Amino acid sequence: MANLERTPRFSVIIPTKDRAPYLHHTLRTCSLQDYDNLDVVVSDDGSTDQTRDVVEEAARKDPRIRYVTPGPGVGMRDNFEFALDQVKPGYVIALCGDDGL
Repeated sequence: MANLERTPRFSVIIPTKDRAPYLHHTLRTCSLQDYDNLDVVVSDDGSTDQTRDVVEEAARKDPRIRYVTPGPGVGMRDNFEFALDQVKPGYVIALCGDDGL
């Protein structure tokens, strides 16, 4: 394992809403990354599908993944900003709920 203090943090933000069927793939591709200092933040804008369940299941398998929510119905831009506010210093990449790394 690399020394996390000497390796830059890479954060992946995934602002999403009602994309549970696609998040399986997105989170699997994030989990396949072997970089230790990786933080995957899924920000849920009040989904009415199983988005939270999908993310929490992935997080049980990979502690680098976490679920956050700004509350329901904040909209795409505010959800993106909320997700961005959750990251620690380092590099950031944004994915949509149906993208992959």
